[in-house]
Amino acid sequence: MPDFTSGVVATDCNGSTPLSITQTPTAGTLVGLGVTTVTLHVKDGASNESTCTATFTVTDNTPPTITTCAPNQSAFAMASCPGAGA
Repeated sequence: MPDFTSGVVATDCNGSTPLSITQTPTAGTLVGLGVTTVTLHVKDGASNESTCTATFTVTDNTPPTITTCAPNQSAFAMASCPGAGA
């Protein structure tokens, strides 16, 4: 999971206290294939909090690797023998 916090822009009416910006799940968390919702939290010095969400999508675009292919095969077709004539 990448760090989404650097992309957050937030302001507070009391600009003297720095805002705390965190995310859930945290940066570095391993996630599987598909879409994961990331919740971003912004908290001010008075413990007021706002949240927003973003998504992180993991797509598998690597084809499988064939390490051994099946061998070539062949067969003989046998013609039908004609029946005995009268």
